[in-house]
Amino acid sequence: MDEYRYIKFFEELRINDVPLVGGKNASLGELLSFNIPVPLGFAVTAKAFDYVLDTNYYTIKEEKISLRALIARDIKKISKELQKEDIKSIEIVDKICANIRYIIEQAKIPESLTDEILDAYKKILDRIGEDTTFAIRSSATAEDLPDASFAGQQDTHLNITGEKQLLEYILKDMASVFTTRATMYRERAGFDHFSVKLSVGVQEMAGGLGGVKASGVMFTDDPDSGNPNVIVIRCTWGLGELIVQGIEKGDEFLVFKHDPRTLRIIRKELVKKEKMMIFSKGSENIGTEIIPVPSDKQLKFCLTEEEVMQLGKYAQDISAHYNKPMDIEYALGNDGKIYIVQARPETVHSQKGDTEEIFYLIEDPEKLIEDGLLVENSGIAIGRRIGYGKIKVIESI
Repeated sequence: MDEYRYIKFFEELRINDVPLVGGKNASLGELLSFNIPVPLGFAVTAKAFDYVLDTNYYTIKEEKISLRALIARDIKKISKELQKEDIKSIEIVDKICANIRYIIEQAKIPESLTDEILDAYKKILDRIGEDTTFAIRSSATAEDLPDASFAGQQDTHLNITGEKQLLEYILKDMASVFTTRATMYRERAGFDHFSVKLSVGVQEMAGGLGGVKASGVMFTDDPDSGNPNVIVIRCTWGLGELIVQGIEKGDEFLVFKHDPRTLRIIRKELVKKEKMMIFSKGSENIGTEIIPVPSDKQLKFCLTEEEVMQLGKYAQDISAHYNKPMDIEYALGNDGKIYIVQARPETVHSQKGDTEEIFYLIEDPEKLIEDGLLVENSGIAIGRRIGYGKIKVIESI
């Protein structure tokens, strides 16, 4: 098949393709354009998302209704419930969203689209090997909502293999447009739910058949202070989802970049790493699982200094290309190669004004411990600064 209507290989994409394939997929193509090592793959475009919604029909009380119209009915119910603003309404919305996801997951992918997906899948396998497993990644796009942020609202599925699982998880990714979190975000922001579409990325798992040794995130400016002179690199053993999800903090390296010609590690923080995510070894051999970190690796750095410096160079190159601070996800394969799996603009300090009041509160830690306000050796720090505001207690979700 030479011509695709609904498929774009990553190397064909550039950042101006965001309306077609979403920010995540467009960025992967852009990274490949200036020789950043990115695992290969292809995007199922946002047009395919619309195609699925508009070609599935159901008969309800002798009325033929499209999947899109069926979802629209449920969205009206969600809008009505959220006007009540009570906990019970949230529970009802959660159930409605679960129902929307279920009917999308049970939908039929049109034959012409299925043919394109499987043809592109075979072409990738021809390039990288029949036994390769894939990440199925969501990449939301909203052409008329340039200031909207959908990061983390949709699903990613790792270690997927075979045609059947590929098609199944593409539908699951499409359905994740209607997670409770994503739906409530759009509802409260006043966005038209159908203005947000989903492109699905089908990407070779970093490390290929050899698997992943370690993974993590890095920021081209300090995410806590906004300091533009340092790169912050965090890493944990295995797949990086535990860091992305905030379950594990990971080791941290601070790389000084004031002189663009040289990089220098100015701080290393080693943490005890007790959990790691790996490819599942279950009966179906798909997905992931969390296992204990071997005792001899719990207090060992995940990255060598050479690997940190190489990551720092990639971070500099990516930030310079986009001309803005970037939030980057990476993986280190057991083959020793570094892979960049995502790069997106940093969205905290880059959007602040020119002035910001910062206050520092100094307290006696011994007194805080004595009063039960500080617990020793417990918890994961979310930053090195202090925020204040009104506390709200949510009894249940």
